[in-house]
Amino acid sequence: IGTVGARVMSLQDPTTKMSKSDPNAGNYISMLDEPETIRKKLKRAVMDSIQGITYEPDTRPGVANLLTIYGALTDEAPETVAARFADSGNAALKEAVTEVVIEALRPFQTRYQELMKNEDYLRQLLRQGAEKAQKLAEPTLRATYEALGFLRI
Repeated sequence: IGTVGARVMSLQDPTTKMSKSDPNAGNYISMLDEPETIRKKLKRAVMDSIQGITYEPDTRPGVANLLTIYGALTDEAPETVAARFADSGNAALKEAVTEVVIEALRPFQTRYQELMKNEDYLRQLLRQGAEKAQKLAEPTLRATYEALGFLRI
């Protein structure tokens, strides 16, 4: 994944920020979305009917959003991406963004699947986390009990 920062907007309303808490799952791409789900969501992404691809966030927010996503994942400025796709149509841009997103998420999804299959390791991590949390909370808990006058057994 690229290092260029980006404000990614909703796929259905590119004037609002993309949010995983959005009630409409078609507005965002989840880290664990299957490739076919990503493909469907990006095919439905809001665009405009203006010919050619240009980076104009104020007048073409849908196109600008897809250029921003592509650029963020490839370490390119959206303007550079727009120049590459200038003579392409919306479908070509959507397909290119889809492939970049799917490939960018593949390592995360693969590692997630590997971890989810290893229940022993997950239980060990949970135990370690609980022990660490207990050690960190102990002084605060003890001070709270003392302040309230509770006896600790």
